[in-house]
Amino acid sequence: MCELAAEHPNDKRFASIAAAVTEANDAKVGVLRLAENLNRKDLSPLEVAGGVSRAISTGTNKEELAESLGWSPRKLYKFLQLDAAPPWLKDFAAAVPVPKKRVDERGAPVLDPVTNAQQFDLVNHPGLDFTDVFELVTIYNVLSAKDELELKKGDPNFKPQAARVVRKLATSVATEGWTTTRLREEIKRVKEPGAKKKAAKQERAAFTINEESAFVDFKRARDLPRDERQRLASELTEQLVELGYTAVINPDQGRG
Repeated sequence: MCELAAEHPNDKRFASIAAAVTEANDAKVGVLRLAENLNRKDLSPLEVAGGVSRAISTGTNKEELAESLGWSPRKLYKFLQLDAAPPWLKDFAAAVPVPKKRVDERGAPVLDPVTNAQQFDLVNHPGLDFTDVFELVTIYNVLSAKDELELKKGDPNFKPQAARVVRKLATSVATEGWTTTRLREEIKRVKEPGAKKKAAKQERAAFTINEESAFVDFKRARDLPRDERQRLASELTEQLVELGYTAVINPDQGRG
């Protein structure tokens, strides 16, 4: 404004401006600066996260900051979590680097001349939206906590999985076009690996028969109610008869 007034001394438009003077401490200045930036330009999620973190570092209360910005506490928490994430994870908001095997002009793999290992190039895919990045940050924090507990046990064969799993998930989102719903489903499987195995076990048939082989899961069958076991026994008998076998019922069995 001062430069415009100097360049146009006779233009009254630049002689004065309307302004409001507010007394503010360092904490308040941080909030005002962030609010102004949010209203003035379209900031990326990483820029917003950095601004929120700086505002908090000046002594602003989290609840007061959320209220001043018109945000819910959860929204503020998401940006703080994003700012605290490792740099490589935060970068997924800008681009997702995916390894691609390097090949020569004939399409043959390019190997390292010393180690003879396959060489890769990194191909950058478009960055993920804020919701997906936050989901990845959340599962990374969960897995990192588990990794720390395992490392304290001193097992020399244990390999931390947090970074590996999150990079794999981010790659799938970027290259396969996963929706946020699909990402959350995969994250749930990562959090509860036992549930996936249990579900697979429950979905497996108690018996399978074809012309070449037969499989009967006796443990699965024993866990079923008696009427269900009888139904499965009838189905098993029918399929054996269809394959040309003769079913013989032992009266001493099937009791109980």
